[in-house]
Amino acid sequence: MNIHDIYRNVSPSFRKRRLDRFLQALSPQAEDRILDVGGYPGDWQGVAIESRLTILNIHEISLAAKGLFPSPPFYGHKYLSLFHF
Repeated sequence: MNIHDIYRNVSPSFRKRRLDRFLQALSPQAEDRILDVGGYPGDWQGVAIESRLTILNIHEISLAAKGLFPSPPFYGHKYLSLFHF
């Protein structure tokens, strides 16, 4: 077992707790916009929000490779990539 195995096992619980705290503290509504810098579409899967979501990364996010396509809850959301050279 290496540090990456440990991180892979622990990270989802921290991510879920952080997202739960975000939703509780801010209670995003349909008219709100959310910018997730460095996030991934899978982080938002199963999250019941109506807010407009934009995910911004410095590398390409391939929805097809992750088995995610523009369908609820991702339809109408933006996935932006900035390529750093």
